[in-house]
Amino acid sequence: MGVEPTRAATRCVRGWARGALLSEVGRAPYVGSWDAAAHDPADLVGAAVRQRLVELLCGQADPLGLPRELGAGLGEIRAASRALVPLQLLELARVRDLLDAEGVRYLVFKGPALAAQTTGDLGARGFGDLDVLVDPRSVEKVAAMLLTHGWSSAVPLPSPGSWAWQRILRSSHELTFAGSACSVDLHWRLDTTYDALPAFEDLWERRMLVDLGDGPVPTLGPGDALSHACLNAAKDEWRWLRNLVDVHRLARIEHVWDAFRPGRLQLHALAVTDAQVGLPESLPADVRGRLDRLRSRTATRLVAAAERAQERPMRTLQEAPGSATTQFLRYQLAASASPRDVRRALGTLVLPGRVLGEVDATSAWVGVPVGLGRRLGVLARRSRDAGRLS
Repeated sequence: MGVEPTRAATRCVRGWARGALLSEVGRAPYVGSWDAAAHDPADLVGAAVRQRLVELLCGQADPLGLPRELGAGLGEIRAASRALVPLQLLELARVRDLLDAEGVRYLVFKGPALAAQTTGDLGARGFGDLDVLVDPRSVEKVAAMLLTHGWSSAVPLPSPGSWAWQRILRSSHELTFAGSACSVDLHWRLDTTYDALPAFEDLWERRMLVDLGDGPVPTLGPGDALSHACLNAAKDEWRWLRNLVDVHRLARIEHVWDAFRPGRLQLHALAVTDAQVGLPESLPADVRGRLDRLRSRTATRLVAAAERAQERPMRTLQEAPGSATTQFLRYQLAASASPRDVRRALGTLVLPGRVLGEVDATSAWVGVPVGLGRRLGVLARRSRDAGRLS
């Protein structure tokens, strides 16, 4: 693992992010308090990479007045990332052609689709995985198609139709398939919860088309994309500033608020975004009013938590036993919009779908004991590993 960026560098980059978003809409960024000369350029580059802001800062380097050495370092990383984006688009074209040929309805979200939707620049979010959402009834068919045409599952899969397969569909919301250029994350829900975000049919009715170079693909409507971006930021506990940049950019889109119904976590995400990188002036009065009525103690707590998460060394997150499980449970309970969401959160904590690979049990009577045995084995190995690290 490389050297962790300092807290001071992260705070500097956070200020630049706010200025860059102002510059994107033609407003002059205020840069008086962001003294780059007081920081090691490598430290600033590290903070920008950690916060996934290389694209944003490179695109506004001149208005921000970034030092030449810093701009050159960010530019090299940006060029390397952009060189991979065409491969990502080729992978997407392969997936799109397969789904279109079989008449499967799908929505592409995040990645280049979100970049095109919010900036018109396919590379504005850098290179990464492809995220594709399908009707839950199509998952088995699409998974088989991907495996047949050269993709490989990141985890062992049980036999389709088995109890374990059905359990994975109920307890998870995505499967990852490795491709020749990048991974494809196949989703059948947008979120780990059932009811915090709309179901596929509602999302499909509000879809929009974005042009990714060789033709349009369907993606989330702006309001649904904003709801998802808010929950995505909350799920990651505000750890990446790029999540907040996504929220800001989506909030700038005309008519985005028509289908946006902010729940508690969405409101929290808007509050953190407003405090850290700003929200557009076009924010509707009723949304601004709800933010203003948010208790100051709550807003202060949220922003402080975001700063801690962004400035915390990554190694502390990766080495702490149970940190991912604790984070998952916190988010699940906070995002739960129905009693079945709460039941699912607790059930998934006990028996997550990822431990059921190649379990071809036909009933819970056989599958649950096998799955629980695997779960306990995983926990035992993690405890031993944590003991060695300590």
